[in-house]
Amino acid sequence: MLRLTISVLLILATPFPSAAAKRPDVDVPFAVIAEPEPGILADVYDLVIRDPDRWRQFWLQLHPDTPVPLVDFETRMVVVVSMGTAPFSGIDILVPRVTRSQGPGIRSLLLTVHVTEIRPGKDCVIHEPYRTTYKLIETEASHDVTFRRRNAYRSCR
Repeated sequence: MLRLTISVLLILATPFPSAAAKRPDVDVPFAVIAEPEPGILADVYDLVIRDPDRWRQFWLQLHPDTPVPLVDFETRMVVVVSMGTAPFSGIDILVPRVTRSQGPGIRSLLLTVHVTEIRPGKDCVIHEPYRTTYKLIETEASHDVTFRRRNAYRSCR
């Protein structure tokens, strides 16, 4: 009986990994989809395209006279991030990284698209009347995608 009690106490005292323990994020490879010349996206987008028909429609809205880049939607997806049309120049949008982490479910993987919006600083002179900026990237397919945006300011000195 004493052995059983000691065994139970040892099992209960053994530290188990917490369900809330966070695994480190892993960088996911991605590629920026090259465009013949930037189109115009007037709206702000955090968009995931997982379907070839939707991809074709989206591409042809931007570039009606250019062949649609091939994407293997069995294993890949397209992500669109946009700042929309701004009434000034000097803006840009970057995707510095895409990461994968364990989501809330046991088998759930969460893809996070990290987005940096670059805006002109106070010392910048604005030349163009408007500007639209966006990025199209291709990355591994995932059902759970989130976007993490941050602002950065460009110095013009």
